[in-house]
Amino acid sequence: MAVILIGTIAVIALGTVIAFRAWLTEAPHDVGVQETVGFFRAAASEKTEVDGVYVYDTTGTEGIDALGGDSHSYPLVSALTVMTEECGVRMTWKPLDGRSESWLVCPSEGGLTVPRSNSVHTFFRQTFDTGFVCEGAWWVPPAGMTEWTSSCENDDRTASRDGRVLGIEPYEVEGEQRQAVHEQWVDHLSRGSDGTVTTDIWIDQKTGLMLREHTVTDSRNDSPVGKVVFREDLSLNVRSLVPLR
Repeated sequence: MAVILIGTIAVIALGTVIAFRAWLTEAPHDVGVQETVGFFRAAASEKTEVDGVYVYDTTGTEGIDALGGDSHSYPLVSALTVMTEECGVRMTWKPLDGRSESWLVCPSEGGLTVPRSNSVHTFFRQTFDTGFVCEGAWWVPPAGMTEWTSSCENDDRTASRDGRVLGIEPYEVEGEQRQAVHEQWVDHLSRGSDGTVTTDIWIDQKTGLMLREHTVTDSRNDSPVGKVVFREDLSLNVRSLVPLR
C-alpha cells in the first residue's frame, strides 16, 4: 500500500509540474489587425497623412533557453501603428500580447532620427519592457551620409550601432512604385547584454514608413538565473501603403 501511495503521489506531483510549466509557457494570443485598428481609433488624437495602421506579411520566431526554454511564433499577418507624437511619429509593431517594438521617429537635419525606442518581450508570464534613449540613431540619415555610428542606452545595457546605406532601390507595393532607402544596422550589445542584432531595412523615401525588414538577434542577457540566450529571426513586408483607420 505504501509503495502504491508513494507512486500515486509521484505521478500527481509530476502532473502538477507539467501542468504548471504548460501554464507558464502558454502561447500569447496574436494581436490581430482589427484589434490594432481599434487601439488606433481609441488612442489617436491627431492624424497626419501617414498616421494609421499598416499590415505586414510576417514570418519569424523568438525564444530563450532559460528553464528548459520557451519560444513564440509570430502570426503570418501583423500590424504597425503610426501615430503623431511629440517631435514626429511613434511607430509601434505589436504582433503578440506582451511583444512589441516601438520607435519615436523625428525629422532632424534633413533626415529622420530615433531619439527613443522601446522593446517588450514576455516569457514565462514575465514581461520585460526595455526602453532606450539614443544619440545619433538615424532612421534615415541626411542626404550624403552613407555610414554612421550611434548609441542607445538605459540603466542596464548599451546598443552601439554601425549603420550604413546600401542604396536607393525601386520598391513596388500593390503596383505603386516607391523609392526605398535600403539600410543595414548592426547593433553590438554590451553591459547587461552581449551579442548582436543585425537588421536589413527598406524605408520609403517619401513617407519614412518601413516597407520591409529582416532582423536576426543573437544575445546573452543577465537575469536572476544567470545568462539567458535570446534569439529572434523576423521578416516583415508591407502589404499596402494605404493605412487603415
